[in-house]
Amino acid sequence: MTSYTGRLQQLELAQRVYQMNFMQKFLGENGSELSERLQDSGFTAEQAAKFLSEAASGILNAYKHKELELIISALEMDKPTKLLNTVNVNAISNNIGMSSEQVTAGFEVLAPIMSKEFVKYSGGIVGAAASIAWGSTSNFHNLVK
Repeated sequence: MTSYTGRLQQLELAQRVYQMNFMQKFLGENGSELSERLQDSGFTAEQAAKFLSEAASGILNAYKHKELELIISALEMDKPTKLLNTVNVNAISNNIGMSSEQVTAGFEVLAPIMSKEFVKYSGGIVGAAASIAWGSTSNFHNLVK
């Protein structure tokens, strides 16, 4: 049985995790640059916005309640290999009406920028990983312009 103090500590951690949601911060600060880079690689502006929103949700869904070490090892790399092995690329491509090859290409653009931001996140990489594992899978459309 969890003590009252232990329960309170868990709630405080959950609140801090919610407040420091890495994915929301990442898209909010880097959405324009990511959209431009995706467009440079052949996406339309609409495709880029849809991809970023679905990719963020896909990452959060793939790593929800997973071990922090797994998240850290996947996201601190410039290459999307581990990320692509975990995220459901087919579901993302079906949701946004793009081919799995286009979605994979999108993750190749996204991974190096995400990796850089993940490592320098103000909550630390453990904080970033925790926000992915226990963060909100809310709608990211309003963060991507």
